[in-house]
Amino acid sequence: MLNEAVRKMKLKNLLDRAVAVNGNIENMKDQEKERYDMVINFHNVLGFINSPLKALKEMSRVLKKGGILVSVVPNKYHGVYFNISEGRLDAAEKIAKTCKGTFHKSMPDMCFFTPENMKKMYQKVDMKNIKSYGFPVALYPSFKETTIKESTKSLKDLLQGKTLKTLKRIEEKLIINEEASSRGNNLFIIGIKK
Repeated sequence: MLNEAVRKMKLKNLLDRAVAVNGNIENMKDQEKERYDMVINFHNVLGFINSPLKALKEMSRVLKKGGILVSVVPNKYHGVYFNISEGRLDAAEKIAKTCKGTFHKSMPDMCFFTPENMKKMYQKVDMKNIKSYGFPVALYPSFKETTIKESTKSLKDLLQGKTLKTLKRIEEKLIINEEASSRGNNLFIIGIKK
């Protein structure tokens, strides 16, 4: 993933503006304090570590004052829905109770998040102006949509022509509404360091 990021930064002439670092986000002592303007962590980074709060503290530590912290994390409510739709009621109940679980039995356990618990963690690591968004909110993928080659016929039918344009309009309106974030497949949390 990092090699691909560096390749794209080279391609877009961004090597003087961006840095790709391989390391442990729960302990970034090799990174100087208040170095970065923006720190981004994408889906499953916080989901697959021991202490999401510890990692967020480290991200905040290396972020400059006024810098932006962005997290994309798996939504607890989507995890519950997804497992129910797959007939995995025990897995859905586990996520509902513990915020830990999986989308499929072949996966290791991961952490799931809610807009509220992400906002609380952001507050603990000195973030302000915290916003929470969800995506997608209008359509939820089934297991087939999460695989590389498969898709359900019903979703294939929806994602064509006029129907696709209508769904895009609906999604664009819902995705910017914080109220709809709990419905999102993923959560997108953004904050500014105090």
